[in-house]
Amino acid sequence: MSDVPPAPRTRPIDHLRVAWLLVLTQFGVVPIVLWLVISPVLCPLFRARQRRRLRRDADAPDDPPPPDQQAWAGRTVFVVEGEASGDRMAAPVVERMRAMCPGLRVRGYAGAASAAAGAALDRDLVDHAVVGVVAVIRSIGFWWGVCAETLARLRDEPPDVFLTVDFPGLNARLARWAKRRGVRTVHLLSLIH
Repeated sequence: MSDVPPAPRTRPIDHLRVAWLLVLTQFGVVPIVLWLVISPVLCPLFRARQRRRLRRDADAPDDPPPPDQQAWAGRTVFVVEGEASGDRMAAPVVERMRAMCPGLRVRGYAGAASAAAGAALDRDLVDHAVVGVVAVIRSIGFWWGVCAETLARLRDEPPDVFLTVDFPGLNARLARWAKRRGVRTVHLLSLIH
């Protein structure tokens, strides 16, 4: 005879609780709740660390050599911005790329500032930027369409460079899809607000 006590008898409510936890974990609710609890402590620490790094690395790097204009003639850079701040941040980059390589095609999902700088707009995502859970849920159909359209574009006419600007909720996924299809990706973001 062994000294191991018998397993306690489970009740249906025990199984329901385990199933509920699995459902919550599947939908990512548990990590989100944990982040909401931990982030007020960790975010200020990460920001302070980043500020120290930026002060330490304050020396600007040398400008890279100018690109070979002939090598970039006829190539395409696809830009994805999702909000007005990204549009303002990307417009000077688009303008500079177009000035350095006049034969370069810059197109994508951008805003009015990037269009004024020389980007051809396939969609104006800046007008569709949303904040808040309810607004995101209401616009899920639009964003679903953007993702499907991007996958089709990456398949049918892949760009030479896929430039994403801030807006990580969408852009991280789109860049991952582009990279899987062999497209070079660059992400432009602001570290200081």
